[in-house]
Amino acid sequence: MNATDDIWITGIGDCTSVGDDSATIGSNLLQGRSGIRAVEEFPIAEHPSRIAGRAARIPCPEGWEPAEFDARRPLELQVPWC
Repeated sequence: MNATDDIWITGIGDCTSVGDDSATIGSNLLQGRSGIRAVEEFPIAEHPSRIAGRAARIPCPEGWEPAEFDARRPLELQVPWC
């Protein structure tokens, strides 16, 4: 990629460890809730950190069929970690 390449941003959305919409994220942050948790989904004995922020789900974009959206996402994005 060089400085003359075009970049298109076709949409934005929320996907965090404290919520996946602006209202939920704002509410959780104002209440002091943290999205950081102990990792339990895979072995972590060899990792220096035992905690992570995990987004519980990636919301299906408006206009997409949920099954089609799930089928298009790579496996590593189906359980997002921060």
